[in-house]
Amino acid sequence: QRHRVKSSLPGNLRSISTPEMQYLGPGFDMKTVFKTTQISEKAQHHLSKVYSTLLATVISASFGAYVSINSGLVSTSAAPSAMFGGFIVMLVMACIKKTSVTVRIALMMFFGLLEGLSLSPLLQMAMEVDERIIATAFLGTATIFLCFSLAAITSKRRSFLYLGGILGSTLMLLLISSLLNFFFHSMFLFNLELYVGLAMFVGYILFDTQVIIERAENGNDDFVWDAMKLFIDLVGIFVRLLIILIKLNKKRRDSKSGNALDSVV
Repeated sequence: QRHRVKSSLPGNLRSISTPEMQYLGPGFDMKTVFKTTQISEKAQHHLSKVYSTLLATVISASFGAYVSINSGLVSTSAAPSAMFGGFIVMLVMACIKKTSVTVRIALMMFFGLLEGLSLSPLLQMAMEVDERIIATAFLGTATIFLCFSLAAITSKRRSFLYLGGILGSTLMLLLISSLLNFFFHSMFLFNLELYVGLAMFVGYILFDTQVIIERAENGNDDFVWDAMKLFIDLVGIFVRLLIILIKLNKKRRDSKSGNALDSVV
């Protein structure tokens, strides 16, 4: 699983100035972004549906994680089951016709719910270290996603599509590294997967966003699957930021404990 989309006149933009497109903050209007792009109204409307579906999926995942943690269902054995269930949902979505929009949206929400359940052990670990870590990782993920999405939207069309080959090779490298680390338990390989993986998913935001735009310009209207790709990118970034913050917090705590012991001695 690859822990794996807005140049018209103001009159044309009114039709896509929906509440979902203004989730970036009070007073922020996506029309100001669209004015600097070469994206057709059709693609802009597609993006609005993609981001609305993505937001709903994030909410579904948050609900799944919240229920899992607060109901005592957190377990290391349940996480792999939820991940496998999410993989099955992806396969089912890929087989269902694009015209079955309602069914695909329902499956997307279920996928988000399962993803939240699978992340609950990691979230529980973060809470035990410092409850503020989760909020920090979430805000960091949202900031990264916002900045790089806007960069992809406002940049020259197809300017980041060259990243596809680089990102694909990096993904293969990380898969091999993960397989090797299963046997050798190397901290170097773990850190390689962690930090290179973070950079890779950031790159995928740029790449996937521009691919989504180009496909929309060419008539693709499968906004559910496009939201799925961006959701996978989001989760990949969030998980890695969370692990990095846990490691840094533990290192800081151990350092303070060591200093305290030194002072006692």
